Amino acid sequence: MTPSQKKAVQRHRARQKQKGLERMELAVPQQDRNTLRRVASRLREGGDDADRLRMVIASALAGEELINFKQFLEMAPLEDLEFERSTEAGIRDIGF
Repeated sequence: MTPSQKKAVQRHRARQKQKGLERMELAVPQQDRNTLRRVASRLREGGDDADRLRMVIASALAGEELINFKQFLEMAPLEDLEFERSTEAGIRDIGF
């Protein structure tokens, strides 16, 4: 790496640190790599999604009871989505 490249990396890392971000290196199974990248990205973005994600992760790591699917949906940002549900009784054909 050239001296100018090293300086550019140092300046970039300094800017990230000023934003409150910290550089980390993780060793994870390959199958989890993309998931952890998405988690890190969501946490960097901040906002309600990041807060919910922190809560779920903290809960799971603390050994507390994990949330069920209904609780997960209640936490999800679904305000602008509309769902339709058929009220017809009977057997539905489900294709696999």
